[in-house]
Amino acid sequence: MYQTILTIIICTSILVSGTTGKISGKMIESENNQPLAGVNIQVKGTYLGAASDENGYYVILNVPPGIHELKATMIGYSTVSVKDVRVEIDLTAQVDISFSIEVIDGESVEVLAEKKMVRVDVAASQKSISSDDIDQLPVSSVSEVIGLQAGVSGFSIRGGSYNETMFMVDGIVLNDERSSDPTTGIPLSSIQEISIQTGGFSAEYHNVRSGVINVVTKEGDPERYGGSISFRNSPPSQKHFGTSPYDKYSFW
Repeated sequence: MYQTILTIIICTSILVSGTTGKISGKMIESENNQPLAGVNIQVKGTYLGAASDENGYYVILNVPPGIHELKATMIGYSTVSVKDVRVEIDLTAQVDISFSIEVIDGESVEVLAEKKMVRVDVAASQKSISSDDIDQLPVSSVSEVIGLQAGVSGFSIRGGSYNETMFMVDGIVLNDERSSDPTTGIPLSSIQEISIQTGGFSAEYHNVRSGVINVVTKEGDPERYGGSISFRNSPPSQKHFGTSPYDKYSFW
């Protein structure tokens, strides 16, 4: 019984570690640069949040990738909202917040998060592609998006074979168990972010030889429906190579 529960917990943590990011930082008082303990920080639109410790530090785990807004509150100080906080898969967004003593009741301060020039938590060769970036590209498939990155050709990373690349969607490996070929039939409209690692893999990615492609899909919006339509036209020709997919001897 206990072994089963432990196995479930371990598997769950592995799945989460490959599909989310983290937000951390320090809360300080603007007048004397002293750390503030007990500040409440919330990721707006979610149930995620944290409170700063006695040294002013806070950490918010399991944050979905994308653009978020933080709201920090503490009695006696102005409410601070930090917009455009970019969270990437397996990376940490560093957001330090400075508080000033509240002069007018209900006063609030809005600031924009600054993008760090150097990511100190990146030990691997990693590139993150957001859904906004994908919308601006002249592509129609995941392989075309990945193929535009440096050192990547299709699913071949740095000269390796395409079946040496680990392809993950929401923490689940989608490589065929027999041939290790990636299964990539994912609509671009459902993708939140794509992370491409071409070296320096962490221990959570096992049996990797060439690279890791990690795709995280979008969460459903409770307020509205959404979707996309795409089509292509080509002259009459053979639409497949090799054995017909409808042949009884077809691999699929």
